[in-house]
Amino acid sequence: MAINKYMHRRTALPYSQQGVVLIIGLIMVLLMAIIGVSAIRGSNMQELMVGNMKDRNQAFQAAEAGLRVGESQMQTSGDTLVFENKDGLFTNQNLAGSLLGSVSLWGEDIWKTHAVSIGKSKLDLGLPKQPDYVVERLEVGASGASASGDAIEYGANVEEAGPSVLYRITSRGFGASESSIVILQSTYRVQH
Repeated sequence: MAINKYMHRRTALPYSQQGVVLIIGLIMVLLMAIIGVSAIRGSNMQELMVGNMKDRNQAFQAAEAGLRVGESQMQTSGDTLVFENKDGLFTNQNLAGSLLGSVSLWGEDIWKTHAVSIGKSKLDLGLPKQPDYVVERLEVGASGASASGDAIEYGANVEEAGPSVLYRITSRGFGASESSIVILQSTYRVQH
């Protein structure tokens, strides 16, 4: 009878399980689902960031193209242009008492009214809105190396070389969406 007693216990063991393996399996499936959802969210966020970077880069390139168009205009006809604070040609707007104030602080209405928009026939970037630019004539007392357009080290002693004319070109470019705006400035000296 001792043998029957042991056999009875062996057959009783599988019936005494309470479904622990099923619960552990469900927990593992739940954890894998959470990890999967997190991975999908992460990839969606990265896709949005890449799209925003592309949009900003397009706006930057458009603003850069606007600078080049403005510089080209100054190189070809800068001496003959009349800077009367209209049609994108201004005197230094950073000076006290200027007509509109610093160009870098202009709002949308001022840009629309006073800037030169680059036509698609001149430059087609394939964007919904073309870049625009403004040129300011800056008359400065240039010194030494700066009169020739070279760099000057900080604190260097330089002698006066007479007045010089520089142009500050401010360009505003747009990306694929008009809410992505980049404003760039360059200071340009006409090469003779």
